[in-house]
Amino acid sequence: MERGLSEEEKGLVACAIRYGPFPPKPGYLPAYHRLAERGWLERSVTDEHVLFSLTDRGVMALELDGAVN
Repeated sequence: MERGLSEEEKGLVACAIRYGPFPPKPGYLPAYHRLAERGWLERSVTDEHVLFSLTDRGVMALELDGAVN
């Protein structure tokens, strides 16, 4: 069974919800990559930045959790 999100990860997901695609802060890179590996965030690359944004799977997980709680 998959573990829940840490407080740090929840904060990063909240940023993705609020701001849309965003460049990562260097201190949080390990958490961004964990969330990407778990399917919550996806990476995209522009000419200037690597951006992280919430995936469809992440949105669905949030919606399902809200429906259950």
